[in-house]
Amino acid sequence: MSILKRYYWIAIIIALLALPFVMGSYYWIRLITTMGVYLIIAMGLNMLLGYTGLVSIGQAGIFGVTAYTAGMLMKKGGMGFWTSFLLVLLLGAFIGLFIGVITLKLKQAYLAISTLGLALMVQNVLLNWREFTGGFEGLLGVPKPTVFGFVIRDPSHVLFMVVVFCLLTFFIIWNVSNSKWGRSMRAVKDDEIAASMMGIDVVRIKLLAFTLSAVFAAVSGGLYAGLYGAMFPDYFSMDLSVTFLCMVVLGGMGTVLGPIIGASVITFGLEMLRGLGEGQMLVYGILIVAVCVLKPGGVLEIVKDVENLFAMNKRKGAGENV
Repeated sequence: MSILKRYYWIAIIIALLALPFVMGSYYWIRLITTMGVYLIIAMGLNMLLGYTGLVSIGQAGIFGVTAYTAGMLMKKGGMGFWTSFLLVLLLGAFIGLFIGVITLKLKQAYLAISTLGLALMVQNVLLNWREFTGGFEGLLGVPKPTVFGFVIRDPSHVLFMVVVFCLLTFFIIWNVSNSKWGRSMRAVKDDEIAASMMGIDVVRIKLLAFTLSAVFAAVSGGLYAGLYGAMFPDYFSMDLSVTFLCMVVLGGMGTVLGPIIGASVITFGLEMLRGLGEGQMLVYGILIVAVCVLKPGGVLEIVKDVENLFAMNKRKGAGENV
């Protein structure tokens, strides 16, 4: 039976997430917590890009708007974490639906440029609307979330909460991808005209994909505001949107496991190359290009090739024994 079908990779993911607890290092706990926040956005973006074929470079903008909104609701509005979290989820759904409506007829490069404009606009607003965002000084002192009266303050508790939301996101996307909605998304990506002739409402599917991806970006925004307690405008830059895209493409678009692999490779890959200094991004960029050119299916395709190679050798060995 396939390694992937046996869910061995779940054990690997749990082991990676448990690593900071075993090592007891604040640095690693913080690093993997950030990876988890990014992973939620990447999994949502995969629904848009990998399943439906719609390119967005504006996820960092949605992330930033929802994070600042949650932070302001908690700090200046006096709301609790969970109330503000639910409100930013609604805000994220509205933003995703709005973007979907206004970009409905745009395709490929035009869609990417329009969403890029959104990310740049959001960062500019966060920098200049000082009364709301604090400008370059950022938004500080956001209250920590509480669960049944317990304040989530310790880094290991923060990581645990992010892991819980990552798992919830994973199972939601897993179920959507295996439902009629997921099959409809793939049909729209393959051929919109053929999908429409099969009775699929292409407009509804696209709006659904935009809305879901924005809601998951809002999940990360709400978590980031409460768990980190501080944010700055330059953090939600276009570079961050590109990072999310790389996680989806490098891991394997259109697969549930792809963004998880992509987020892990990018997070730990950059750390392994940190010693190269200024050459870090050059080497890492070359590796990304090499993977995308040689294996368009991303790292997941490489994993499957290795799996097939082992299976072939096993069958060959069994044949020789006979």
